[in-house]
Amino acid sequence: ETVTESGQRLRVIETALALLLVSLLLAATFRVLLPFAGVLTYAAIIATATSGLFDRMVDLLNGRRRLAAVLFGAVAVTITVVPLIYVSSSVADLVGIAERWLSAASREGIPNLPEWIAGLPLIGKKAAAAWQELQREGGVLQQYQPQLVAAGRWLLDRSLGLAGAVIEIFLGVVVAAMIHASRSQILRLASDIAQRVAGPAGSKLLDAAGRAIRGVAIGVIGAALLEGVLAWLGFAIAGVPGAIALGAVT
Repeated sequence: ETVTESGQRLRVIETALALLLVSLLLAATFRVLLPFAGVLTYAAIIATATSGLFDRMVDLLNGRRRLAAVLFGAVAVTITVVPLIYVSSSVADLVGIAERWLSAASREGIPNLPEWIAGLPLIGKKAAAAWQELQREGGVLQQYQPQLVAAGRWLLDRSLGLAGAVIEIFLGVVVAAMIHASRSQILRLASDIAQRVAGPAGSKLLDAAGRAIRGVAIGVIGAALLEGVLAWLGFAIAGVPGAIALGAVT
């Protein structure tokens, strides 16, 4: 009995140590993958939302999935990453232009408001009146120039911080292309995990999640396109320069 009890205690200790080591391994793995959680989530959403479009690309390329994945990644990077890089660099340029304008306005006075701003519906007249009041006061820019410069610097810092988001989006697009290239294997693995977690209903839940992601993505993209078109029409009617670019940014 003593030998049996000692063997049971030993097995309990071994089991506890094994569970502890597995827990530590899982915690360490989670800690390593945590910085990439956003990238992986973004990649999964992109891959799920564009699965139908990717399948059509594969059909057009006669079943060459790897080539379709490369083309998908290139197009997705062009659509998502390139505009963000342009916006980030444009903000940095605009901050420099604003600082030079403030310096010139402090020395030579505030120039007249551009006519296209004064002609904007609803807010044009109010903006023109406020601008004329600012011109009459004169010393307002000198008084608040440090705060305005600080605001410009803050905006510049935010544009530089956008570089991190650009990198994450780029990595997400690359991972999404890899998911498309190996979709069957990844779906099989995800289905096995879902069945282990939720039982026989796991595959149905996984399919329902995919349909939900695609539906939400289509709704968001459709709303964004409609908003951009309406913004472009509004800017064009008001005579705002660069109406197409502003509508695209919107």
